[in-house]
Amino acid sequence: MFHSKMNMKILVLLSGSLMASSLFPAPLILLGTVSDCPIEGESVDIACYAPGAFMDAWFSLFKDDQTRAVQTLPAAETHHHVIFILKNITTRDKGQYRCQYGLFNRSEFKLSQFSQILQIPVGECAFTTSSPKDLPRSKEPTFTTSLPTDLPRSKDSISWVVPTAVSVAGVLLLVLTLVVAMVATGRLKERRQKKREMDSCWTETSYPTTVTLEGRQ
Repeated sequence: MFHSKMNMKILVLLSGSLMASSLFPAPLILLGTVSDCPIEGESVDIACYAPGAFMDAWFSLFKDDQTRAVQTLPAAETHHHVIFILKNITTRDKGQYRCQYGLFNRSEFKLSQFSQILQIPVGECAFTTSSPKDLPRSKEPTFTTSLPTDLPRSKDSISWVVPTAVSVAGVLLLVLTLVVAMVATGRLKERRQKKREMDSCWTETSYPTTVTLEGRQ
C-alpha cells in the first residue's frame, strides 16, 4: 500500500513536469497606462510580451481565475507582443490579470505558460505584480529583444545637432572662400602674363630711326 501511494505521487510529479516542459516559456505582462491611479471611465493598456523567437503568436488575457479569456488578439507580423485595451473601466474590472500566448507547432496549436499576475486596482494608487500560486515556478524567460523604443526623444538627445550643423556650415563656407580666392588669383596671374607678353612684343620689335635714300648722289 505504501509503495502504491509512492508510485502514484511519482507519476503525478512526472506528469506535471512533462506538461510544464511541453509548454512554451511564460510571457511578460506589463502595464502601459500613464496614470498610476486609473479611475472609472478611463482606459487601461496591458502589454503582453513573448520571447523574441516566438513571433506571429496569438495572445489571450485572463482575469482572476477565469478559464475564458477576456480578450484574444493576434500579434502583428514579425512582432512578438500585443497590447490589450480595457476601455471605460469600472470597479468590476479591478483584479488580477495574466496573459498567455500560443503558436501552431506543425498541425498542433501549442500554448505557453501563464505570465506573472498583474494586479490592477481601480481608484487606488498601486499596481503590483506577483507570481501565480497555482503554477509551477520556473526560471524567468530570456527575452532577445527589448521593450519598444519608438518613444519621443528628449531635447538633450538632439542638443548636439545644432553645433554640428554650425560646424559643417563653417567648414563649407571656408572651402568655398578658398576656392573663390584660388580662382581669382589664377585669373590675376593670367592677366599679368598676357600683359608681359604684350610688353615684350613692343620692346622686341625695332623700327628704323633714320631714312636712307638709295641712289642719291
